[in-house]
Amino acid sequence: MTEPFTCEFCNKTFSNKNNLDTHKKTAKYCLKKQGKEIPEKKKFMCDSCNNNFADKRNLEKHKEICASYIRKTEEEKRENLIADIKNHYENQIWKNEQAFSKIQTKTEGEIFKYKQILSNIRNLIENGEEITLSDIEL
Repeated sequence: MTEPFTCEFCNKTFSNKNNLDTHKKTAKYCLKKQGKEIPEKKKFMCDSCNNNFADKRNLEKHKEICASYIRKTEEEKRENLIADIKNHYENQIWKNEQAFSKIQTKTEGEIFKYKQILSNIRNLIENGEEITLSDIEL
């Protein structure tokens, strides 16, 4: 069995040397005992509750239990879902508008053809010419 590693400044024990070394570099009490400066601002901050941490691992542990972080994460999920639904329906509306535009263009084209045929028939009648089947085909 390996002997636990103990901090000589606060007597806290650790299962391995890496954890002890990290503790000595980050724990405020131990930094004071070592006569080292305590950094004013820690590098890792919780986006939800603004707590600061000396290392990323502690921040990640904190996030697992931070109610603000969990609530914010749930709100972000809800907002993303709403945005996805909104984008889906906007996309559907755009597709429908495109389809309607195509139908409208086709219809306008057919109306233009009918108007042309009617104009041709009127001209034939005015000129006293005979109207044939080919004159009224689309």
